[in-house]
Amino acid sequence: MFLTGDSGFAREFLYFDRDLLVGVALADVVSDALSSVYFFHDPGWRSRALGVFSILQQLRFARELGLQRQYLGYWISECQSMSYKSQYRPHEILQRYPADDEEPVWIRATEAGPEIFSA
Repeated sequence: MFLTGDSGFAREFLYFDRDLLVGVALADVVSDALSSVYFFHDPGWRSRALGVFSILQQLRFARELGLQRQYLGYWISECQSMSYKSQYRPHEILQRYPADDEEPVWIRATEAGPEIFSA
């Protein structure tokens, strides 16, 4: 559905430099939040922080829709391309991977302490 554009909840954010497509973000709109699904960009634009720009644009979009939250997706501290996610607050961190029959336990980043943010 996402790729064909047939769903009412999926949004595509396209970023252009004149006529050149330089970045694409995919997001879902749910009842009270915007859920950022994926972002990709022209590698030549890496130094311009298009991911950060995209998050700011998505925050603006979510605010215009009156949404209460924006979910940035999973953050893996060892993955350099995801490091920007740790800059946004508040956020929650999965305490540990639960068994299939357990509920996950999330902790607020401020409760986690600095050691959780080291790469």
